[in-house]
Amino acid sequence: MTKTKGMSKVWMYTRRTMLLGSSFLGSALFRGVTLPTPNRPQRKVTMVLKAADSSFVVGCTQDGITSLRYRNDTYDTDYVLPGAVLGTAHARVRRAGSEWHTLRTGVDATKPMHSAALELAARDGGVLLTTRLAVDEAGLTWEIMLRNDGMASVEVGDLYLPMPMNTEFPAGQPVSVAVLKHSFVSGHGSHIFWIRGNGTGPFLILLPEADTSLEYWNVHKDSAEASGTWCAYILGGAAAGEAVAGGTRWRQPTHSLSLSPAEERRYRLRFQWVADYEAARRAIADAGLVDVEVMPGMTVPNDLHVDIALASSVPVERIEAEFTRDTVAQRLPDRAGRRLWRVRFSRLGENRLTLHQPGARQTFLEFFATEPVETMMKKRAAFIVKRQHRDSSKWYDGLFGEWNMETQILLGPDNYDRIKGGRIYEVTCDDPGLSKPAYLATKNAEHPDAAEVAALDRYIDAFVWGGLQRTTQEAYAYGLYGIPDWKQNRESSDPGPKGRLHIWRPYDYPHIFAMYLAMHRIARDHPAIPTRQSARDYLVRAYGTALAMFTVPMRVVMWSAYRTGFYNECVIPELLSALTTAGLMREAATLEAHWARKVRAFVDPKADLFGSEYPFDSTGFESTQALARSALDDPVAMGVSKAAALAFAERQIAANLFCRGWLQPAYYYLGSDYRRGLARSMG
Repeated sequence: MTKTKGMSKVWMYTRRTMLLGSSFLGSALFRGVTLPTPNRPQRKVTMVLKAADSSFVVGCTQDGITSLRYRNDTYDTDYVLPGAVLGTAHARVRRAGSEWHTLRTGVDATKPMHSAALELAARDGGVLLTTRLAVDEAGLTWEIMLRNDGMASVEVGDLYLPMPMNTEFPAGQPVSVAVLKHSFVSGHGSHIFWIRGNGTGPFLILLPEADTSLEYWNVHKDSAEASGTWCAYILGGAAAGEAVAGGTRWRQPTHSLSLSPAEERRYRLRFQWVADYEAARRAIADAGLVDVEVMPGMTVPNDLHVDIALASSVPVERIEAEFTRDTVAQRLPDRAGRRLWRVRFSRLGENRLTLHQPGARQTFLEFFATEPVETMMKKRAAFIVKRQHRDSSKWYDGLFGEWNMETQILLGPDNYDRIKGGRIYEVTCDDPGLSKPAYLATKNAEHPDAAEVAALDRYIDAFVWGGLQRTTQEAYAYGLYGIPDWKQNRESSDPGPKGRLHIWRPYDYPHIFAMYLAMHRIARDHPAIPTRQSARDYLVRAYGTALAMFTVPMRVVMWSAYRTGFYNECVIPELLSALTTAGLMREAATLEAHWARKVRAFVDPKADLFGSEYPFDSTGFESTQALARSALDDPVAMGVSKAAALAFAERQIAANLFCRGWLQPAYYYLGSDYRRGLARSMG
């Protein structure tokens, strides 16, 4: 399921802005730099909710909660966005024959402000909506009540709770100032928690209580609380229906509520602190929700089964499959306090399992079944090769083009189809253009196909060597041309970095040396597959390209590759091993020295683990994991201590998990990463 309505778009930056933003943010995140943020609203507090022995420090105004902190916290973290208020409720209601109108709780003139609880209300057309927030020893309770004081029935189409939390990471602020939202909106098993960027507990978690459940989410760009506020829906029948009518694929059941005269309905949720992920799991299970662990994952090939372990103080009684004829669910013996099931899906695509608990409680697990991994790899490779440009009269002969499935057009430099302006680079270079041959070569190193290898050789000989990539007969050997394409750069009237020396983007280099390394493996391990060059020649090019990543951008524009993680550079340890095995000891030592310098840069506690091409970009985690592995495997060679290597590895894992789904059992969350604006806009 993909929910597209209301999703924030990732902001686009120029290359220069992205570079500066990443390095500046890194200094702020890990060096304790605290600078004023211009144009940021000020936080207002006129009253504090109090309770004996509570770990919550809650500041309010008459409009709602404006500050939420952990008592005696190690870090200066406020979980509410400055200038916003938490604790309001919104309801869309109508009577027969009327249009929807929205109630929003605000100041309740009938309830004087006091330190025990904050009470808000809205009255309109005979409908009363109230919220009450109170601190106690166990946490912060949020109660919502709807009552029909009129003479006729009223329909409540939506009841939702805005969550204007402090999820913005402004440049110049410590990483611990803001938090990232993780949420699982799925009936009675719903939960939401917020974690700060350094991964240090406690986490703030919000759990529904009793019969309360969450069934929908949306981002309200025009919210009174804050622009782009993420909202959780207790009732979402109207909003979900409108979204589905507009093309959104929302798959979970949603409901509206009919209230008879004098009838009321109450809902209750609770904020609490948990020390870490394991404590969050226990809190979820203890509250009667379902803590779910799945192996191997929730995107699963249909030739594999899935093992599901469920923990709850209200045990799951049965599992219901969406497609009963295409799903086999087998109950396994309980283990370690968890109920176990083994499930196999034969129907491709989305598959929902419904977990049933006593009292008509339901939680929904969304899986996605694929063809076997090997089948998908081969299909993807065949698709890429089929879209190769093969015309020796064209300068882009050998290019693996983009294919528009809607217009049935193979994109190329003579026809960019719907891609306009500066985005045309996607067709020939940069990550979109260069990642395809890197994948294709890596696939063939494991599952070789002679025609595909021939297509790769054509790409290398016709498009890369002497075109995209400078040869060993040119200055800045192995340099790679960047946007918009190599032909425009090579033929530019500008001899400098904006023209004929536009070879300074280090992000491009790993794709090409990963491709060369895979071609080396093909020639070395599959001698029956014809290649145009020897295994040694491909390996030398891989080495030259990797070395150029560290040296050429630095020489041209002083862009260092040592402090930023790049997609695909994780193959460098394998490249070092291949160089050593091939007897290229000098080359191995030279490249290892650069890799070790990068390891040391990241082992430094001040290193920015979140920056890559964007200031907050989990692309770099692929590299930081490889850097951590190298530090742990051979700290002496990398020039670091064992203690420093271990500390870096722990920071790296914490940073990685911080922005990935971990406790959210849905295929579109589990293991997926959140980036920039998506921190607030993903459900």
